Amino acid sequence: MKILIAPWGNPFAWKETDYVYNNKHLKTKCSTHIIKDVENPEKVIIVCLDTLYDSEKAPKNYSEIINNVEERIKSFIEEKLKENIEEFSVIVCPGIGIFKDKESKKFKEKEFKGYASDYYYYLLYKLSQEFLNLFENKNRQFEILIDCTHGINYATILTTNAINEILGILSHTFNITVKVFNSDPYIPGVQTSLNINLIREYKPLSSIHINKQNRTQLLQPNSQIINNKEKTSAIGKELSKLKSSDDVLVFLKSFHFAHPLELLYFKQDSDCLEDLIKKAVEMYANNTNIRMDKNKLIVERYAKFEPSFENIVKAYIISRLIDMFINYSK
Repeated sequence: MKILIAPWGNPFAWKETDYVYNNKHLKTKCSTHIIKDVENPEKVIIVCLDTLYDSEKAPKNYSEIINNVEERIKSFIEEKLKENIEEFSVIVCPGIGIFKDKESKKFKEKEFKGYASDYYYYLLYKLSQEFLNLFENKNRQFEILIDCTHGINYATILTTNAINEILGILSHTFNITVKVFNSDPYIPGVQTSLNINLIREYKPLSSIHINKQNRTQLLQPNSQIINNKEKTSAIGKELSKLKSSDDVLVFLKSFHFAHPLELLYFKQDSDCLEDLIKKAVEMYANNTNIRMDKNKLIVERYAKFEPSFENIVKAYIISRLIDMFINYSK
């Protein structure tokens, strides 16, 4: 099975270009388009940023931002690339930065405040869901294609990091090959066509990185953005309700050191872990402050993901694998 993953920046600003891959030419706005045509993957996963939000009105909550961006990306895929949207999944991740867009329906400027690391933690969970659902078909051979052409700085780096962390676990059970692509650099008025280049091909190393920290909270208040001691304390009290347990670390270490009896004894319930992860993601969204300053949209993230969240996601992946292949219950 082939899975194509592509971090995207702002596709609405891309120009139509003649892309070349494996001697095939395709005039399109997106390199992902021609890679999909040539490689014919069973699934394409587009990873984009919530900073692409655009509407004639300000969003009432964070869910509106996610839904708006997802619909915009899906419309681009259907209308500009003429592709079947059923073959695609769209993951909208938290982004940061200040953006000015003359073409915007309402906002002359947008500012998204938070931590770039939130992109990584959020994507780690969303990608793990995608992978586990696709890997459940018991096919042991997988080829992961990554198109880095259109990703912006931190997004491309964190996307490849998240993919490698997940595949490091999955490669204990599956035979996985990864291919990374990037097009020639686009220089207006110079090239007539852009080649798609295979820049790396490798098999992920079977491994797991465990965050060994004393803090067990999945979320922490973002005091620099909140900038109010009382409010920070109130949000911190709410966020402190979601914690990891010592058993999760023992479970992860037993996987790392290949101790099967310990692994099964300390196995975590995958449904309970998923519920905990979903609550953390929901709490993160609910603690996103959205306001307008004249024609400027400001999105402030009052919560930030902690490394313990990554541990929970990895424990969830391993537990799902055990459920998938051993069907073990205590």
